Amino acid sequence: MLVGCGERARRLVIRRGMRYRRGVLRGVIAVAVAVLGLGSCGGGGAPAFGPDDTSIAVDAGQPFAIVLDENPSIGDDWRLEQPPDPAVAELISDDYESEGDAPGSGGRHVFTFTARAPGTTELVLFDCYRCGSAGVPAPEDEPLSPRITYTVTVR
Repeated sequence: MLVGCGERARRLVIRRGMRYRRGVLRGVIAVAVAVLGLGSCGGGGAPAFGPDDTSIAVDAGQPFAIVLDENPSIGDDWRLEQPPDPAVAELISDDYESEGDAPGSGGRHVFTFTARAPGTTELVLFDCYRCGSAGVPAPEDEPLSPRITYTVTVR
């Protein structure tokens, strides 16, 4: 899980944040997620998961978020390619949060879901890198257009 309580969780966030394609920016975003308190630290917030957290387990009725770094100014465009089974989990918001107004500023894409009923489902997110109106990346951009499959188990 991306965020949680205590120093151990913050170290995990920083370590994971540095492994991504855009290194430092992703590290900064991961730290911001931890500092902003999107975790479930007694405050009742929705747990947030990142690109490495592909197995998600939550309780029925609980909201949860998948947070992915995105920079539309360079062509990043995360999309929900395959939604989860709506009987198990349902998308409730699909938002982009910018880190600033400066040209080239990135941010994060937050997909928020509600766990509806016990069961297991899969969802697929796709970073359609420089897709344009066609909705398909050029062959040279395909390696920069990852798909992430999440398995969501609702207890």
